[in-house]
Amino acid sequence: MIFISGITISFFLFFLILLKHQKNQADWILAVWFGAISIHQLLYYLQMSGYNQQYSFLEGLILPFPLIHGPLLFLYVSALVKPLPPGRKDYIIHTLPFTLCFAYMIPFMMLPAEQKHYVMMHNGVGYEAFLLIKSFAILILGFGYIIASLILIQRHQKNIRMQFSNLDKINLQWLKYLSYGLFIIWMVVVLGQEVHIFLAAIVFMMVIGFFGIRQVGIFSKHPIAVPHHHLSKQVVPEIERKEEVDDSEEQLRYEKSGLTVERKILLRHQLKTLMAEEKIFLDPDLSLDSLADRLDIHANYLSQFINEELGATFYDYINNGRVQEFIKRKSLAENQKFTILALAYDCGFNSKSSFNRHFKKVTGKSPSEYFQLQDSEAILN
Repeated sequence: MIFISGITISFFLFFLILLKHQKNQADWILAVWFGAISIHQLLYYLQMSGYNQQYSFLEGLILPFPLIHGPLLFLYVSALVKPLPPGRKDYIIHTLPFTLCFAYMIPFMMLPAEQKHYVMMHNGVGYEAFLLIKSFAILILGFGYIIASLILIQRHQKNIRMQFSNLDKINLQWLKYLSYGLFIIWMVVVLGQEVHIFLAAIVFMMVIGFFGIRQVGIFSKHPIAVPHHHLSKQVVPEIERKEEVDDSEEQLRYEKSGLTVERKILLRHQLKTLMAEEKIFLDPDLSLDSLADRLDIHANYLSQFINEELGATFYDYINNGRVQEFIKRKSLAENQKFTILALAYDCGFNSKSSFNRHFKKVTGKSPSEYFQLQDSEAILN
């Protein structure tokens, strides 16, 4: 029964993606991956139930599928972080092991039913070398692509800290957890039995469904919104890292010149004014590009200044300002009627978890601990 439930969930998620409007590159890859998982689970159930003996064309069809999951995870992560330009066919290279394995299996699938069944029942007799190579390929590709996916996500998370002031909807943290889940499944492949692998895969699909439905833009028709002034506030489904420079000549100037002392002094004054008087951090969608526009400076120079002169990323710099503003507002008598979360949103935060994380990073305490201490000191004084 649990296998039927897993198959049903897999196909349900597959069709949810297909029915989504405005599908992007990442959506199509995810749909293919869910479809592959669905078929893989179905083939295992049919094999376990003995139906493959009644339908001989199913014999051995399951063998290539373990080679496709790692590459599809990596391609999905790649499409979210930086989609392939039109005309690029990188997916052909990454799915080549699966394709070659399937092509090698074609002569076997053409054998008479009795002969195929005999080979399957006798541990692949006559195909020992192929099965050994396939086993090594499954382990190498599985772990290799999972590690590569985690590296991509880590780089993405580092890059967006230089570009955006709110990251909760674009940091792909949920996808990192799913990569860890797939890593656990591959450990089960090494240490467990086949039935354990597919039970773990069912749990994995349930987790994908849970996180996917919660994650904005995956199963809904609304893509994930990413603020970016160069896109004229266009809603896009993925994060494209801004090019370091507009052209090669500007790159050369950036490397050779840097910011002059006079420009740094002016920039420090301008930033102080924008933070203290205009409170630009109150905009929850504030980005490095939009701030650079206000200052009439290239975003790379602004990022360089914040990193080197202020000792912070753009993300931390803006959110530190939000925390300081929150503390000021919370101390005012007229604001005591508002909840902590309401004031946090007014200060530019877009989630409770983000606010709590930054507040503790700045003050060393949780909001409740901080204000309890403030109240205690006020009573003693």
